[in-house]
Amino acid sequence: MALNENVKVILTDKELEFEKSERIMQGVARMAAIYRANPHRFCGEYLGIKLKLFQKMLLFLMNINTNFMYIAARG
Repeated sequence: MALNENVKVILTDKELEFEKSERIMQGVARMAAIYRANPHRFCGEYLGIKLKLFQKMLLFLMNINTNFMYIAARG
């Protein structure tokens, strides 16, 4: 019989809570990384704002450049 066969690991409530909170924090970190890289997705998915294509492009370009200038003219 192998040594690790039929061995059950019993975790305490504190250990289970710690593992759960770690999984939650890893999920939050993953979503934060996605939304930081894609602010237009954050506006649409999290804030519920429907953006037009040019607005999505502007947000994306503002995010990747430190110097950004947008000149909008009417008419």
